[in-house]
Amino acid sequence: MAADAAEPILVVDHADLTVRIARGVLAQLGVAQVDEASSCGAALHKLKARRYRAILADGGAQAELVRAAACDPALRLAPIIPLQARSVERLKARLSRELEAL
Repeated sequence: MAADAAEPILVVDHADLTVRIARGVLAQLGVAQVDEASSCGAALHKLKARRYRAILADGGAQAELVRAAACDPALRLAPIIPLQARSVERLKARLSRELEAL
């Protein structure tokens, strides 16, 4: 099933700066609805309550979310896009490509 462009994107990272950068890049790409989670536990809670178009998460969070989804068939895991805020322009280019592919 194709992702609904109106569905929000979930950003999972413990670093507030990374979340703010991701939020800014997503806004530049026209994504209006962005939810945040500062931990995998918080992300799992949000994933159980709402459907997301995509999840942006760092490496550790990615692995934990995939493990949790394997143990809970009711958990609807959206595509996970690796989040690495090396530079704003590189992040913007990568997110643009990844979101267009959904």
